[in-house]
Amino acid sequence: MARDELGLKIDGRLGSLDAEALLVGLRALLRLLGAPPAEAESGERPLWALTTLREGSAVLAVRPGGVVSAEAVDRMAVVIRGLEYLAESPGEPSGWDPTDLESLLAFQSVVGMAGVEGVSFLLDRDRSVPVTAGLLDNARASLSVATTSLGSVAGHLYRYIGRAGGRSEVGLREDATGRAVTITFSDTLQQKMLAALERDVVVWGEVRRNAQGRKTSVRAEDVEVLTYGVPEPIRQLVGVLGAGAAGPELAPPGRPGA
Repeated sequence: MARDELGLKIDGRLGSLDAEALLVGLRALLRLLGAPPAEAESGERPLWALTTLREGSAVLAVRPGGVVSAEAVDRMAVVIRGLEYLAESPGEPSGWDPTDLESLLAFQSVVGMAGVEGVSFLLDRDRSVPVTAGLLDNARASLSVATTSLGSVAGHLYRYIGRAGGRSEVGLREDATGRAVTITFSDTLQQKMLAALERDVVVWGEVRRNAQGRKTSVRAEDVEVLTYGVPEPIRQLVGVLGAGAAGPELAPPGRPGA
């Protein structure tokens, strides 16, 4: 597998493997990846391109195709990192939201189909993540332990991903932690959110936290772009509060202050 490619292997024997498993598995894989992201200004259609299809055990892979954007490559990397994280422990992976966790759980239906002996995500030639009971249990636990509350998050909006289902998504780098937080929003906020891309903002809405209390996603209700004024030279502020309130004396150049 290439760095921007994700594969799926459905183990089984030809003649006994349910053909529907291939269809269900591919559909679940595309659901996990979400609608292929594109540049916000692009009018061309992006897609997830099929790059591998082998017989025996069913092996397939997809990667960004059509209008390939940095956002699409980033989305692929977020999904792959999340799969590796959940293979080890529960907790909502960075860049994931509840929809992604539910999409991962859809692979349970593939595991239980006739003739299927195992299912694995192929990350590259040397790495894979089997769809095991442990992986699925971690995804379920991640859904159950997450909490939501009204609140806000401040940071820098750095990417846009269009998604299906009436809601779009942007990525925010949180000021307090430097971690990525997924921001979803409805069509009514589309223009305002796109205008805020590559800006420092505060987003208000329903904040979701993982088991460790870290903010992982926000269902946005509003967004405000932060503006920063030019700081006043300190000498202009001396005495502005009146006599005795100017703070420590400013030392002349070349002589330490008192």
